[in-house]
Amino acid sequence: MSLTEKIVWPEPGQYVVAVSGGVDSMALLYALAKKGEYKLDVAFIDHGWREVDEERKLVRGLAAQLELTFHERRLELGSKAEAVARAGRYAELNELRTQV
Repeated sequence: MSLTEKIVWPEPGQYVVAVSGGVDSMALLYALAKKGEYKLDVAFIDHGWREVDEERKLVRGLAAQLELTFHERRLELGSKAEAVARAGRYAELNELRTQV
């Protein structure tokens, strides 16, 4: 049994996939895109905490290679708390989800 046979795939449909540029989210995006059962939009969220140009370029490049729409959002957070970042990220992703 291959690895892709062990994955519990989401139902076919339309999804916004948040991709950070890390190996795990890049691999997830690639696997979902190659599965061919999904209409995907790619979201990159910049929390404004550090320089993310290289990650942004990687994500934008993979989205282009896979012929997927790339969306970028920058958060203006008053705090560097993970809970604040998570709430802001989820709000942006939910808004984006309603727009695509």
